[in-house]
Amino acid sequence: MVRHNNEISNNHFHKDWQRFVRLHFDQPMQKIRRRNLRVKKANRSAPRPIRKLRPLTHCPTIRYNTKMRLGRGFNYQELRAVNLHPNYAMTIGISVDKRRRYSANIEANVRRLKKYLSKLIVLPDGRAEKEQLARTAEDIFPKRRASVPKAMDLEKAKLLAYETKQVRLDIKKEKKRKAKKNKIEDNII
Repeated sequence: MVRHNNEISNNHFHKDWQRFVRLHFDQPMQKIRRRNLRVKKANRSAPRPIRKLRPLTHCPTIRYNTKMRLGRGFNYQELRAVNLHPNYAMTIGISVDKRRRYSANIEANVRRLKKYLSKLIVLPDGRAEKEQLARTAEDIFPKRRASVPKAMDLEKAKLLAYETKQVRLDIKKEKKRKAKKNKIEDNII
């Protein structure tokens, strides 16, 4: 940043700047790839949730404190309200923050914890019990299938895809060609 009454600096545009330009033409495909990987990860970790449970907190500073967001973790007071030890909570997918002291929305977070615990099914550690519960776990949590993107027809692709200038010109020329062809056919007949 230029400060004070100094000489205006010269711009150096003789560098090989084309080397440093990166174009992301693969963005739509990368989006599909990331989505498929998320679905695969969800299927692999099922019936476990993908992310840890986090509390509702207010954003800091006067400017943003009316907004709510997900915090780092539940404090000890909220965990004590639902009779959970912090170490055990971390093993069942609940994030814990030992530093958080702000407690304006304890009731909302306790409700959040209770709802999570009501849906939670903890499987035992032993192998024999796991084998017995394997069938019941599959009944409770049917495996989700990864959704494969469907092949699009040309009209849909034109609407959804990034239309380049050339594609638009081709469509425009095609209309003119058809009109010209029809005009010639009308003159012959």
